[in-house]
Amino acid sequence: MEDKRLISELYDAIASSYEKLYGEEQLAKLSEIMKYLPERSFQAVLDAGCGTGLFFEKLSEIGREIIGLDLSWEMLRSARGRACRFNVHLVRGDLEHLPFHSECFDLVVSVTVLPVSSSNEQALLELGRVLSSNGLAALTVPKEAKIVEEVLRTLRQLNIGIRGFYEKSYIKDAVIIAER
Repeated sequence: MEDKRLISELYDAIASSYEKLYGEEQLAKLSEIMKYLPERSFQAVLDAGCGTGLFFEKLSEIGREIIGLDLSWEMLRSARGRACRFNVHLVRGDLEHLPFHSECFDLVVSVTVLPVSSSNEQALLELGRVLSSNGLAALTVPKEAKIVEEVLRTLRQLNIGIRGFYEKSYIKDAVIIAER
């Protein structure tokens, strides 16, 4: 629990400058994810670790209902303007204990969140729980072999199939597209 508090405090502290520091990099990761998603609309989309809402505009183009989840109050406060503009519902919550019913999202997007989680396995278990049958998970993780191997192994253990794994030199993270 102490880890969660520290993570929340860290992101609270950088919320006002987050986009200046990381915005371009994060949007490049989302752009890469979008290349690998099927051209269809999604009923319910979870932006898990939504931060300041950088992805809301793009996600609203492919999803009917968008939920932005973050642990940091200040990040969510920063996301409010975009949330209103793109009709996104904001929820404060923990990736390891998602406050949603099982199988309620047909797309879950989580960009650079898993290495921040204190338990990647528990976070992936929860993401798998809320992912509907035939739903897609689009994740990015640092290219460190240990993290990538752990995430891929855990997804397989959860019977979530890997549709694609992509490492591109122009983004810092690896992209994983998985299907339930």
